[in-house]
Amino acid sequence: MKAWRLVALVLIILLGGIVARTGRSTPDDTAAMIDHNCALFYGSLGPEAEHDCEVQMRRRHNLSTSE
Repeated sequence: MKAWRLVALVLIILLGGIVARTGRSTPDDTAAMIDHNCALFYGSLGPEAEHDCEVQMRRRHNLSTSE
């Protein structure tokens, strides 16, 4: 029973750290995340699909786009 409490406490602390870090992201952090996610999910479809993903995500986050 104590093990479950310890696991729950660790998960709560980790989740709190992730939420706190997400709230402080800079535009550079966001751009890096967009580049990584687009390359990961659309890179196999070709450079055009990856670029379209990046442009749409940057617009969604109000970052500059390089078209």
